[in-house]
Amino acid sequence: MKIATYNLRCGGKPDKRVHWTQLFEVANPDIFLVQETCQPEQYVSSQFWDVHRDRVHWARVEANAWGSAVWVRSGMVRKLDVPQFEGSVVGVEVEGFDCPPSCGRKLRIFSLHAPAPYRGSVSRILDWIASLPPNVDLIIGGDFNLTVGVRHPGEEQQDADLWLLERLRQEFGLISCWQAANPKP
Repeated sequence: MKIATYNLRCGGKPDKRVHWTQLFEVANPDIFLVQETCQPEQYVSSQFWDVHRDRVHWARVEANAWGSAVWVRSGMVRKLDVPQFEGSVVGVEVEGFDCPPSCGRKLRIFSLHAPAPYRGSVSRILDWIASLPPNVDLIIGGDFNLTVGVRHPGEEQQDADLWLLERLRQEFGLISCWQAANPKP
C-alpha cells in the first residue's frame, strides 16, 4: 500500500496547481492525504476528476480557499463529519479497499492539519478519533505541526513531542511511517 501526504502551503501557486497530478504520476499512491489544498478539481484534469470525484473528500478551513483532503484509489468512500475541526481534519470510511491489510474490514482514513495550539489540537483530534466505533483499520496522516520522530542528539529540534508517537502506538496500534523508515536517531 502506498500512502502519500503533502502540505501544499495555502494551496500552492495559483498559476501552477499541478501538485496532485505530478504526485499521481511520480508516486502512484493508493491513498493521498493533502493539507492546505484548494478544491481538488483545480489540480487534476477534468477526465481524472470525472472518474475519481467519488473517491475524494475535501473540506475548507473556515474562510480560507484551502483545506484538507483524502483521496483513495479504490473502494466505496463514505465521508465522515469531523466536528470542531472541519477542514483541518477530513475523514472517510472505505469499504472494499483493494489492498491489504483491509481483508474485508472497513478502512478509516484521516488527513490532519493541526491548527494552533498544536499539542492541544492534536490531543483533542485524537480524543475524538478514539471515541469512534472500533473494528476498522485506521490510517492517520498529514501535518501534525509537531516533531514526530526521534532525533539525533546533536539536532536542534529535540524529542519534546514523543508523547504523540507513544499515544499513537499504545492507543491506536499505529506507528510513524517516517520513524519506521528511519529507525535510528
